[in-house]
Amino acid sequence: FGFTIVAIAAILATFSAINASIYGNARLGFKLANDKELLNIAGEKTNGKPIKGVLLILVLSLLIANFINLTGIAIMGSAGFLILFFTINLACLKMGKKIKALRIIPLFGALACLLATIILFIHTYEDNPHALYIVIIMLVFSFLFEFFYKKIQKKTIN
Repeated sequence: FGFTIVAIAAILATFSAINASIYGNARLGFKLANDKELLNIAGEKTNGKPIKGVLLILVLSLLIANFINLTGIAIMGSAGFLILFFTINLACLKMGKKIKALRIIPLFGALACLLATIILFIHTYEDNPHALYIVIIMLVFSFLFEFFYKKIQKKTIN
């Protein structure tokens, strides 16, 4: 009986997290599309709501959930956050004078994130190289998408 209750609670928590992620990311995608940082489809509204953005995030989430194992998804999330925090610390370091930051703190933060990312990649390679390949493919895809999307945006603006 206890196992069944915990399993049901886990399923409900998973649905809740997925629901929050889909709608939160759809709103983020809507804002990014309006700022010309993401495809226009994510910024289109239907009846005052970003339905297409929600559906886009939903489809991408379903593809990832069905074709990448749980370890790969967890590693992608961890690596993504570490890389994001590394980048934020670098930006803070670069803007140190403007924002009146004590430069040693973002420097330490950037180095800690970089070290943690390297350790994560080494551990993943030793434990589950397939998951590391998935993370690398997703990173390469993200950078290529950003690179080509910016080129396309420049052509449409000019």
